[in-house]
Amino acid sequence: MNTQKNISIVCALVVGLSLTIIACAWATKQLYEGSERFSEQTSGVISFVADLPHRVKDVVSIYVTKFRPLSSTNPYSHLEVDNNQRSNIIGFVLNAYVDNLGASRIALIDLKTGTSEEVLVCSKKSGGDTITDRLKESDRYRHSAASSNYRASHPLVSDKGVLYYILPWNDLIAIDLKSKTEIWRVTGSFHHSIETDCESNLWLCAAIEPKIKNSNKNSGQHLQYEDQALVQISPSGKIIESISVTELILNSKLEFLLFGCSNPLKNKDPIHLNHILPIKEDSGILRKGCLLISLRNLSTVMMVDPNNKAVVWHKTGPWMNQHCVIPMNTSEISVLDNHSFPYASRLNWLRDEWQSRIMVYNLTTGTSKYVETMENLDLRISGEGRAFNIPGGNWLLEDSMKGTLLIFRKGRLAFKWSNVYPNKEVGYTSWCRYVETKPF
Repeated sequence: MNTQKNISIVCALVVGLSLTIIACAWATKQLYEGSERFSEQTSGVISFVADLPHRVKDVVSIYVTKFRPLSSTNPYSHLEVDNNQRSNIIGFVLNAYVDNLGASRIALIDLKTGTSEEVLVCSKKSGGDTITDRLKESDRYRHSAASSNYRASHPLVSDKGVLYYILPWNDLIAIDLKSKTEIWRVTGSFHHSIETDCESNLWLCAAIEPKIKNSNKNSGQHLQYEDQALVQISPSGKIIESISVTELILNSKLEFLLFGCSNPLKNKDPIHLNHILPIKEDSGILRKGCLLISLRNLSTVMMVDPNNKAVVWHKTGPWMNQHCVIPMNTSEISVLDNHSFPYASRLNWLRDEWQSRIMVYNLTTGTSKYVETMENLDLRISGEGRAFNIPGGNWLLEDSMKGTLLIFRKGRLAFKWSNVYPNKEVGYTSWCRYVETKPF
């Protein structure tokens, strides 16, 4: 009798669980296909439940990384430096990397001697009384306890001896280099790059919650994708401006980019802003005060007027899922053309002939060319990365996920630095910065 009762209970639990899973799957499908069946509050609950597996995965990733940092095989170990080219290199690289114990470090590499000077071992503390402002519209999924608070990114040193860096998808932090103490912190879902404008204000990328709603006001529905923002922050840690990329696109009548080339109902991250570079002087079509930005998942580069909140120039392709857009002169920009299928798909190279390259694009003629690296270099940077020219006719290339910095000159390797662990694998770097003179 008890056996039959137990079987009945188990069957009831299985049926109940199955129906619950089916109901949740149906509700999530309805939500992300734009159904008007649910109120805004109900939609929020469903979105939270649907995101739970990702939240759990992120939390686990943080704690795994705390004890076992992410690493991979080194694809650049076979490359040999041509010492005859080294004499042409001057300056320093401010480099952020994760060591083999999971600590995030910032160091200054002297490119002439190859020596490295440690600048800071980054703190993971919450900030406490140092918080000066908050980006209130931050994506709550991104800016959470599961944010990447173990990996400092894109360090910048001001002329007043202040070190800025980002904890990706988390906070912007300012450090007094003399005392190595935290001066202030702005909380929010900041990521990728930090750059300064002519007034020494900082510009950062941020993940924010979208404000776009269904035109049917009675439905209360809004899209659930991740919007991006161009955020301007003062040297004292106060948010001056936050400009939605979605609003930029819509106000500039470029909606075909977001809703015609992508699909925010299917893609949680259809934009993926990954670089903002303030233009500090008029140069050809580039205008002082404007921002040059890179939108990875739209394979698009834009020049934005932040005062009028308008796109004044844009180009989609021939690069694909690019990073690091840098002006070179009055008529050319350089782009790291990752040319990979978005790396989150784990299908990075759909065709064997696809490779990552450094592209130079002529803004006047609309033509492009690739920069010579090395003939035997099968370059495949699936995500992230930096590439730009430095003095002496050199090109600096960073493969962040493979923890390596390379400097080329006329197809010859002049410098190499890799974040090599004791097991010979390489750990992450996080957006290096070239400086011509020692910043402190």
